[in-house]
Amino acid sequence: MENNRQPISPDIWCVIPVHNHARTIAGVVRAACEQKARVVVVDDGSQDADVQGLLKPLGVTVLRHDRYRGKGQALMTAVNYVRSVGGTHIITLEADGRHDPRELGKFTQAILQNPESLVIGCRPFSSDDVPSSIRYGRSLSNFLLKLETGLDVGDALSGYRAYPVEILARTPVKALRHDFEVEILARMAWAGVPLQRVDISIKYPPLEERVSPCRRFKDHVRMAWLHSRLIARRLLPWPLPRLARSSGTRMKISWNPLKVIRQLVVERTS
Repeated sequence: MENNRQPISPDIWCVIPVHNHARTIAGVVRAACEQKARVVVVDDGSQDADVQGLLKPLGVTVLRHDRYRGKGQALMTAVNYVRSVGGTHIITLEADGRHDPRELGKFTQAILQNPESLVIGCRPFSSDDVPSSIRYGRSLSNFLLKLETGLDVGDALSGYRAYPVEILARTPVKALRHDFEVEILARMAWAGVPLQRVDISIKYPPLEERVSPCRRFKDHVRMAWLHSRLIARRLLPWPLPRLARSSGTRMKISWNPLKVIRQLVVERTS
């Protein structure tokens, strides 16, 4: 793969939340460090290894939750730390090795183009090794985000993203598990934060090697409740405060309830 080498600014941090990924986390962190990234790992209550001890030879910052609190809370813990040391942006990576750290430069380039933007890494879904459940989940989430924001976000469930730290810290979010990444997309869009998309590669580990704290039934219920809240909020006839000053391209969101209902009725998505 082409190495999209772009010097990582001292103000940009690579954030990797980890929960029971002892098998893969050291390799992911090492690869990120090879791209000259400043790395902070959030150990979200892992029980399979001493993450801090495992990563000590790599010299990266490790923050720890004493119990599992969810991906959203892990990311916000990292955001608070990065703000405290003067960082301006974070790029988030999964700990299971599905993302290629050599593509960090793509996100750096996007940040330099518009520092206020949220950058989403869009996965290729043409490969046969992409699980059907993931294909369906992305399609459904993209559809619902389009109803909630009027925007085609490309890949609503991608965990490879770049965020401006100050805007992220000021965005009100209630979802603090895996539904965090969906809610933050909607609320940043409503706040006028520009969106950029970059193409990324993806590599899914074999089924027997996948580690996930997700609980399918509970997470489906949690996600359904989240989308119900977001759609209900969009039906309310008043806008939310804007958080971005950038003059970059923003979506045009209708806050007229009748227009939103009409969009729900005529949308041609299965």
